[in-house]
Amino acid sequence: MADFELKQLLPLYGEIGILKYGGTLNFNRLEKLMEPVRLGQEEFTLKHLEILTQDPLSPAWWKLPELNQAEIEPLKWAFKFLQPREETVIQKAFALFKNIEVLSCLLRVICPRYYGIYSAPVEISYL
Repeated sequence: MADFELKQLLPLYGEIGILKYGGTLNFNRLEKLMEPVRLGQEEFTLKHLEILTQDPLSPAWWKLPELNQAEIEPLKWAFKFLQPREETVIQKAFALFKNIEVLSCLLRVICPRYYGIYSAPVEISYL
């Protein structure tokens, strides 16, 4: 087991996603839709959360809390030119979403260059 690398399973990601959830998220599409937020061309609004929640595969991946525009107001320009380790932004967003996995999904589609999806360790069962 010491030689096992989780990255070896990456080529199976799509196939497993189809079997378990009926497909996988189209990260390229989500990144393109969030790009104006990252570039400061649009403020972050409920519309951007709806992009995630309306994806047919979204419920299988994460549950976003129901929020109103006033609640996300502190984040409206927070993601503009987001850099690595932006602690203030991450703390503001975590206070709102209250879940690091959900927040990591949002950061991943807004700024994939610096952020990835954080997930709790999974248990691997062998057949």
